[in-house]
Amino acid sequence: MRDAVANALYWNLAVPRYRVTVEVDGGLVTLQGFVERAYEKSSAEATVRRVPGVVGVRNEIAVRAPEVVSISVCTTGACEGPPGAMTGSLQSRRFGRSS
Repeated sequence: MRDAVANALYWNLAVPRYRVTVEVDGGLVTLQGFVERAYEKSSAEATVRRVPGVVGVRNEIAVRAPEVVSISVCTTGACEGPPGAMTGSLQSRRFGRSS
C-alpha cells in the first residue's frame, strides 16, 4: 500500500514532490514533511484518503512560509564602486512572503 500512496502523491501536481514522506502501518497512513501553502497540505491528505485500503490519515505536514530573498538591482548601469558608494539609482525588491 505504501507504493500506491507514494504514487498517488507523486502524480498530484499540487503536492511538491520530495517534500512529503509516507509511513504506512496497516491502513493508517502518516504524512510528514513540509510545504509552503495550506492547500498543498490538504491536497496531500485528500489524495491519500482516496487510495484503496487507506482507513485513516495522520497529517503531520508542516506549512512553512517560503524564505524571503532580497536583492538589489542597479537600474542605471552606474552603480560601480565599493558598497555604500553607489552613484546610480538602486532598487530593492523582496521576493516571497514575509512573516
